[in-house]
Amino acid sequence: MKPLHPSARAFRPDFDVHQLALVPPYEKWALEILTHADYDAYWRHPSVDFRRHWDRIPDMSILLVGGWYDSYTRGTFQNFVSLGAAGRCAMGGGGRQGGSTGGDATSYPKPR
Repeated sequence: MKPLHPSARAFRPDFDVHQLALVPPYEKWALEILTHADYDAYWRHPSVDFRRHWDRIPDMSILLVGGWYDSYTRGTFQNFVSLGAAGRCAMGGGGRQGGSTGGDATSYPKPR
């Protein structure tokens, strides 16, 4: 495994890598992010930097789903507005883990 980037400790000095071992899938994901501090092939992948790949998306209806308090709310709307196809964007009241913060679910049609 690659060593943690120094910025990981600067951001969170009390970060304890051993606590992550209690949740193996999250540990794998978190350590991948912390060991790829530079914008390399990991960050250019379509699942991470979707905007870079907009031109490869077929012109067809698409449904984007997100949460108002999700850390990817801005990206969800950027994708929705920028992709040329028809579709809908559904935004729920909570974050990705399904927690509710009191907001209502809303669905937006693609602007014409």
